[in-house]
Amino acid sequence: MRTALILLLVSGLATPAWAQDKDTPQGPQPLSKEKRDEAALRLHQLSSSRWSVRERATKRLIAMGRKVGPMVAAALKKSRDSESQWRMRKVLSGIGQGHLDERTFTRNLRKKIAPLASRTYVRWSIRYQEEPRMNGMPPTLLNELRALGSSAVPILAKELQQDNENTRINVAYLLGDLVPPGSKESIAQAGPVLIAALNDRNIEVRKMAAWSLGRMRNESAVKPLIKLATTTPDKNVRKAMIFSLLPMRSRTSIQPLIELLSKGGELGWDANWVLEKLTGRRNGYNIFRKDRLEQAVKAWQDWYDTHGKTFKFAYSGPQQNHRAKSVHILRQGGQRVPLIVKPVKVDKQPKKKATKKPKE
Repeated sequence: MRTALILLLVSGLATPAWAQDKDTPQGPQPLSKEKRDEAALRLHQLSSSRWSVRERATKRLIAMGRKVGPMVAAALKKSRDSESQWRMRKVLSGIGQGHLDERTFTRNLRKKIAPLASRTYVRWSIRYQEEPRMNGMPPTLLNELRALGSSAVPILAKELQQDNENTRINVAYLLGDLVPPGSKESIAQAGPVLIAALNDRNIEVRKMAAWSLGRMRNESAVKPLIKLATTTPDKNVRKAMIFSLLPMRSRTSIQPLIELLSKGGELGWDANWVLEKLTGRRNGYNIFRKDRLEQAVKAWQDWYDTHGKTFKFAYSGPQQNHRAKSVHILRQGGQRVPLIVKPVKVDKQPKKKATKKPKE
């Protein structure tokens, strides 16, 4: 009896953290039976004779997230095929070291994102850009974070509450960059934190949080964004709140945008611009003529009442702001260079044929 008890204790200590009781908080929660069957099928396909099948299985295992880590790690120990082993290691790297316990994974990720506190790697010049631009972020760091994908969202969401402003700005942007648009699980994890960040004391944090909410298509953020667009005194923050509805591509945002048109001024102008980009329509909105403004608002409302539930979005991705094309400039070598440069026509003169000298 005593010998059996000792063996039981030793086997319990030798069990990895992710293989212990499912109620322990160290490891990821177990997969459902359907997910386990799918993961087993994908692991079998890693040794397929067709490259396309192996590649598709690798991508699917990475997309399934950290919960498949234990199964992949166990299969890696048993595998004797070199390419299958390489693909399994790629999956483990892509899902964020899914074979590690939660504490080790969190510690390793926080070490990776430590450089985010040193400087701000992202800027959003709203006058010229539809979305923020990164500048100087180490490519290795960005690639590693993108490889982790949704598995890094819970930890990054906690980092958004740090005192360091650079960290909050960078993390607010990365949450929108890493989360797949429409991912319900990631939206549930990061959405409330980003909505709270809309009232951050730092203006850049508020702008990045607004963009991330739009990028991940969090429709529950439409009301907070519209409310802040009408109450925030800062002009750039107001623009960010309205422009963030562009990548969201939500039908619930159309009616609030139409209501903003009646306010006129720059707020109405920006709302009309977003509506035109989303729907591909123009209704002659003019903030300088009251009669044209009222006609445009009525035309937008009539169109929405008729086609609001059936229209197709015309916006497919960020492009150069059409209002700034003629004035946007880049700095190259300390000189102001226009963005659009017309080619200079050069009159080509026909080459003179070389005449051979007669032999003497």
